Amino acid sequence: MFDGDALYAGTDDGSVIRLNPERGQIRWRRALSTGVIAAIRAGPVATPYGLAVATTADTLYLLDRETGAVKSRMTTPGSVLGTPASDGKPAGDSPQATEARSPQEAKK
Repeated sequence: MFDGDALYAGTDDGSVIRLNPERGQIRWRRALSTGVIAAIRAGPVATPYGLAVATTADTLYLLDRETGAVKSRMTTPGSVLGTPASDGKPAGDSPQATEARSPQEAKK
């Protein structure tokens, strides 16, 4: 994934790499595996809040784009094999997230 400044890629061993596209140099590498191999099969996504990265170990990470530091993480209901999408807004700001409090209320 290219954000206009850097190129980001995930690896099968669970690392995320930020590359300088002009020189081909690795600026940082962040290993996301924690004892279990957590491959990154989907492309990272740049958001206004950081770099979203999903792993096959049922985890979605938000990394700082400049340093690669983990800003937050959340468990997913299964392995994520597709690229996450972002509309640039926090998840709680969507009408669906604020209005649908339960499956029964969502049907109303």
